[in-house]
Amino acid sequence: MADKKHNQNELDLWEHRRRNLSALMAYKRTNAKQVSEKAGLSINTVSKFVRGETHTLRWSSLEKICRVLDLPNASILDEDNPLSTTKNKLYELIKEMSEEEAKSLLDELK
Repeated sequence: MADKKHNQNELDLWEHRRRNLSALMAYKRTNAKQVSEKAGLSINTVSKFVRGETHTLRWSSLEKICRVLDLPNASILDEDNPLSTTKNKLYELIKEMSEEEAKSLLDELK
């Protein structure tokens, strides 16, 4: 029973990522063909996921797609609003920080 619930939660998360990815592609006025070419992925891989014909992608494929869409990482697709430019800029700043800088800033924010 627990495995079935875990699998459903995982599928729900991938569905959330798919919807966010579709919205981002529309917002950036691009399509699966253009994204797949720029990411070096098969058109079938991207278009089937975007259409919901496949339920998951390799994480590495999702990361490539996100780089094409100028997203800092694929985990942003788990957010309720992946279009938030403020959050995207913050992710970029954090990514460039050393571990010590990030810890210091976190301590300041607390």
